[in-house]
Amino acid sequence: MGVLRGAGTRGRGALLSVISFLCVIIPATSIIVETEISIMSDGGAVKEIDTFGFLSGGYAEFDIRSERRGGSSSALHTYIIGCKEVDMYVIEMGAQNACSQLASQNSSDVERCYSFEIDQTTRTKRKVDITATMRVSWAILMCGEGASSFSMEYKFLNPGGEHLGMGYIPLPVMYRTFAVFWSLLFITQVYFGLVTHGRAMTGLHRLFLALPMIKTMHEVVGMFKWTVLSSYGYVPDWVELMSALAISVNEAATYFILVLIARGWLVTRRTLPINEAQSSMTVAIMLFVLNLTYRYYQLNNMTFFALAIMYMVTLAIILSNTARNIRELKMQMMILRQADIDPTATPAHMKESMYRSFQFYVFSFVCTRIFLEMVMLFLHEYPWIGHMFTELLDLFLCVAVGYAFRLRENNPFNTQQGEFSWLPLDPSELMPRNGDTMQLVARMAELGVQISIPPAKIYSTVIQKASAPGRSSSTWRYDNSQCSSIQLLEGPVVVVENPPMYVKGELVENVAIARPLAYSDQCAPEVASVPESGRLLSVVVQSPGDVEMQIPGTPERPRRERT
Repeated sequence: MGVLRGAGTRGRGALLSVISFLCVIIPATSIIVETEISIMSDGGAVKEIDTFGFLSGGYAEFDIRSERRGGSSSALHTYIIGCKEVDMYVIEMGAQNACSQLASQNSSDVERCYSFEIDQTTRTKRKVDITATMRVSWAILMCGEGASSFSMEYKFLNPGGEHLGMGYIPLPVMYRTFAVFWSLLFITQVYFGLVTHGRAMTGLHRLFLALPMIKTMHEVVGMFKWTVLSSYGYVPDWVELMSALAISVNEAATYFILVLIARGWLVTRRTLPINEAQSSMTVAIMLFVLNLTYRYYQLNNMTFFALAIMYMVTLAIILSNTARNIRELKMQMMILRQADIDPTATPAHMKESMYRSFQFYVFSFVCTRIFLEMVMLFLHEYPWIGHMFTELLDLFLCVAVGYAFRLRENNPFNTQQGEFSWLPLDPSELMPRNGDTMQLVARMAELGVQISIPPAKIYSTVIQKASAPGRSSSTWRYDNSQCSSIQLLEGPVVVVENPPMYVKGELVENVAIARPLAYSDQCAPEVASVPESGRLLSVVVQSPGDVEMQIPGTPERPRRERT
């Protein structure tokens, strides 16, 4: 017990040390603000301080020290004014006119604002009570000629000790609600994935389980941050760092999974090539680093530009790879139709439906985010709405994508099958039975997809007699390549079935046949790599028609009449 108690004490001490270290990295960001301001005026000048959304009954407290700069002896009057944003804009455009109105106490603009004068010789402390619910912009108005510096501490407070402005008050409850949603989604996914379809689980679906945990952590940290700010009016730096880390991990994990799905990992491909795996990891790392740098260290101009480019590159990767998957799955279904196989009953059709839905969801997500950014330009008084729609859109995207790629009874996530770029048929079956060869070839070229065909087959067989055009019968095999014919005689030959070739606008067979050289010397050997005692003669047979081949031990294929 003593050992455990000592370990617990050391653990608590280490935790307190870490928290203490995080608290002193950078001064805390806050709504209770202490700042230094310098102003130079030539008749009139306005320096904006801050903007806060007040509820009726709130107040603002100011503690100001003023110091005159320069050698000017002219009269200088300085005021704190708080107005609606529209009125503040008018005052900024006509500072000298606002000064004249204050001096004559006949103001149509300033009279709608809260204002008081700053004493130039002593410390000024003032509390301003807010009588109406409004968003107030605070500024320093300097009248006269000269320069002054101000050491200022101010605090904005709403009724009930609420330090958040009216545009941010709903945020703690909002983040708590989303944390509950993500927790329920995680429980649902665990039951559906591990209990109902535990045997069909893939690595991709395990990542689907991890994502709601990351989302829940992100929502809990957001709730904690805004609760601290609501209660105390400032955020310790370790809370700010924790919030930046949570947002960065959330963004990196979300887009990393989207990139893996778009590239077909464990959906249409068993593994990713090394270069694609490395680029996917690079995308996640860059999103994490740039988000953390932008949100925590606040290198706004440079980091925001880099972060925007990184998001555009990531979305381009997702959409382009999704389009490639759809094209190649369509090509695969075309080949299945040519082989008289109904593609709607195959995994290829199910996967194409998945990727079409995925493409629609991602495209809708991007368009909606852009639309919301535009809308929020007109709703800047209610920033909580932007937070809510961002989290809601993120939730909808993840739920929709998770549902599209869900586990199911007829499991399409068979990772033991070859990659989708391989033909699902034997190369000898590629010739369409309905004679629509040119249409198939043209359509495949239109899709812009290259197909990796399985290696050639090599076996020993007996080839039946075939007639050349214009001959009634012959013991010669007709050949339309370099050699005119090859005498088969009796006995088996070695056959090499190569992938079909596209020759002069026609898809033709590419079959190599080898026989003992002692039978005929009508054709020069194309391959002679075996010992002299067993030399083989190889010729290439390319025929646009059907080649009737009979492998010992297999049933005969039905003959097809040619018109």
